[in-house]
This record gives sequence, C-alpha cells and structure tokens, in this order.
Amino acid sequence: MAVRVFSSYYEFKCRKDKAVNGVSSHFAKVHPNWAELSDTNKGCWNCLECHGCTDCAWCSYCSYCSGCSMCSNCSRCESCESCKYCVYATTLRHKDSVGGDIDHDKGSLIGRMFKAIGSALKGWLK
Repeated sequence: MAVRVFSSYYEFKCRKDKAVNGVSSHFAKVHPNWAELSDTNKGCWNCLECHGCTDCAWCSYCSYCSGCSMCSNCSRCESCESCKYCVYATTLRHKDSVGGDIDHDKGSLIGRMFKAIGSALKGWLK
C-alpha cells in the first residue's frame, strides 16, 4: 500500500484515501527506508516493521493486527493499546487467556477503562 509523509497526525487522519499509510517527517528522518517499513499495511501511522496490519498507529514488529496503538511484537490483535507479545488479543481478552502481556498505560483514560472492564468481567465470570 502507498505510504506518504504527513505534516501531522491530524492531517493523516483527514486524508481522503483511508487505505494510505502515513509517517511523520520525524519518523521519515529517523528511518530512511520509511516507504518500505509499512508497505503491506493499510491505513497505519508511524508503524515500524509491521506486516499486514490495518488502521494501527505507532506499532512495531506486529503482524495482521487491526485498530491497535503503541503495540509491539503482537500478532492478530484487535483494538489493543500498548500491548507486547500478544496473540489474538482484543481489548477484552487478557494475558491469562492468550499468554501475552498487556501493559495498559495507567495514566490514560482508555487504559483505566480497560482495567475496569477487565476487573468487572473477572468478577462476573467467577
């Protein structure tokens, strides 16, 4: 898929062709081969060495993930945030079911929401 340098994340989000991948000018400077780093992805932003991902942002070394952000070394995850080494994880499936390590940012609203949902589900399922 095509990869373009955008002046900001906002400009990337407002692009007409949502399949185009994007990188920031800083990312392009740090990674001279930026055009090849996400050429198999679709609609991703500043992803490094990911393969077959869709609509992810700031991920690295992931494969076939969708809608994730700031993840690394994951495979086939959906809508995760700050995950590491997860496989088939989603926002509601945690490491005890797949053996991965989900490290949600304790300071972010989304991270606190996922933690609260996970706690409620664990209590309800017992």
